[in-house]
Amino acid sequence: MNSFKALLSVKVAVLHYASRVHKNDRKIEHLQTGSALIQQQGKREIDYVTLYECIPP
Repeated sequence: MNSFKALLSVKVAVLHYASRVHKNDRKIEHLQTGSALIQQQGKREIDYVTLYECIPP
């Protein structure tokens, strides 16, 4: 029974880590699209508000 519990907790930890990594990937993706948008608009300085709006919570 203990080995089953240990296996379950490992599975939960892996799932939790995977969701965190996925969330970070999404943020990086959004940051890249945000900076691409800014470059297209011809702005030389980075508009942090625009970047922030591109990042999902």
